[in-house]
Amino acid sequence: MDGHQVSVWIEQEPGSGGKESAENTVRNLAGFNITAERVTGDKVSRAEPYAAQIEGGNVMMIRAEWNRDFLAEHETFPAGKYKDQVDAAAGAFNKLTDGSYDIRRLVTL
Repeated sequence: MDGHQVSVWIEQEPGSGGKESAENTVRNLAGFNITAERVTGDKVSRAEPYAAQIEGGNVMMIRAEWNRDFLAEHETFPAGKYKDQVDAAAGAFNKLTDGSYDIRRLVTL
């Protein structure tokens, strides 16, 4: 929906299933500037920097219909049944803060 001028980044989960999934996503987004990168560590370790910033009051979210489910998953992480929204949010947070993206460019799009 954001158009071809926006860079797309996806995580490639470990194992052959993760590689196949990432390859399919890249193929389905032909024409976009898309990068798949292998993730390291488990979901809990990857979420730690994100969790620290949430606890510090440095992460905000827009008010929307999905907030209740999103927050419920965060409250039960990592013991809860679902982990994908936390993992995705942590991955996005980590990517946006690792210095490889120009945040100013993202904000002006």
